[in-house]
Amino acid sequence: MPLRALDQHRAQTGSVPSEFQFACVDTDDAIIEMAKKAEDDEAWVIWLYEFKQYRRNVTLTLGAPICKAVESHLLEAE
Repeated sequence: MPLRALDQHRAQTGSVPSEFQFACVDTDDAIIEMAKKAEDDEAWVIWLYEFKQYRRNVTLTLGAPICKAVESHLLEAE
């Protein structure tokens, strides 16, 4: 479900896009299960789940640039 921005305070300056996609995957056999702030720093943790267990590459596209991506386990260690 894409997030939808609503302009509720017309007196403010700036622009907000009518739609913004935080993240998406390029296949129908994997889903983004969860996205949250990391416990120990300003990073984001995104859990991907391959529910059909095909074990193929999945491309994750984010709505903003990233500076680093790492694979981690459930305790968020690299």
